[in-house]
Amino acid sequence: MCISSAFLTSYSDKPGYQLSRRSTVPTSALTLSGPWEASPTAQQLDCVTSRAARTGHAARVRHLVEALSSPSGAVEPVVRGQEEMGAWLRGVNWNTARADWRFVPYLAAVGQAVRPPAPRELFDHLIVDEAQDVRPLEWRILLRFHRSGGSVSIFGDTNQRRSDWTAMSWPELARDLDLTDEDGRFQEEVIEIGYRSTQEILRFANQLLPRNARHIRSLRTGPTPDVHNAGSTGLPARAIELASQLGDHHPDGLVAILAMKPRSISDHFRKQQWSRGHTMHSWQRGDRTVMVLHPSDASGLEFDGVVVVEPADYPENVGRLGLLYTSLTRATKELVVVHTKPLPKNLRTRKK
Repeated sequence: MCISSAFLTSYSDKPGYQLSRRSTVPTSALTLSGPWEASPTAQQLDCVTSRAARTGHAARVRHLVEALSSPSGAVEPVVRGQEEMGAWLRGVNWNTARADWRFVPYLAAVGQAVRPPAPRELFDHLIVDEAQDVRPLEWRILLRFHRSGGSVSIFGDTNQRRSDWTAMSWPELARDLDLTDEDGRFQEEVIEIGYRSTQEILRFANQLLPRNARHIRSLRTGPTPDVHNAGSTGLPARAIELASQLGDHHPDGLVAILAMKPRSISDHFRKQQWSRGHTMHSWQRGDRTVMVLHPSDASGLEFDGVVVVEPADYPENVGRLGLLYTSLTRATKELVVVHTKPLPKNLRTRKK
């Protein structure tokens, strides 16, 4: 891929970036989102394999996967002495790959090896959202749909990284994807204005970031986020109580509870005689509806009010709490944190 002049533009509440070539409007474009971090639906998994069947190369994909997983040594020319990779391939047979959503990128890569995209399937311009979570294999798959001489727009926020296996910075990604000029340079353009969350929410969430990354500029203002210790009440009960209060504050808006263990919250909704709502992951009682989501499922979404449960349970990626940062910035108007364990370092505000 040849990109002669690249520039970076951000979006969302924190600096994210767009990598693109300054060019004429492309004749075709493809918009993609980041990787499946949560389990896809059965329909999505069926789509991967049924499309292969319709195009006539499912049998060849299966044959290659089985060959790579066999102990006969067929994998050796592929891994070229990389024992760890060889062991991984030998442990993933066809039935294993089809049954586990985590192997969807592997099946896609094998499918492309069996039948590379035809010229009519290539695009002049690719638009990739949530790029901070796209892993190297997924980039390889996406860019094989890119027509030589075309352009790429990449949007994301590295402060929201959820994986240790993705590029840690936009300059690193630009080099990895060959989006620099002949001198290895690119032009960086950063938008530091937040359009989703209030300035108070951003100030609170930005405590998780290095000091040189704590840019605070938002077009909106609102109440300061509150932190509540659940105490003897218990996390699920206190979280539901706080979500109900947010519903009173925003009767025409959306309210969500984000928790690393959402099932325990949902079980408590059931005990309190709430009913399943009309939308997925929602609970309803009277005219009140509350969403209960795992943080990975909330990426890209926004709510008027958000209750973030037990920040200490959130994973840390290469020294960053990217998933927690994402959860804190899902609120557009009001944010509440409830906990029983000590809060992560620097995450402090007035407690109740």
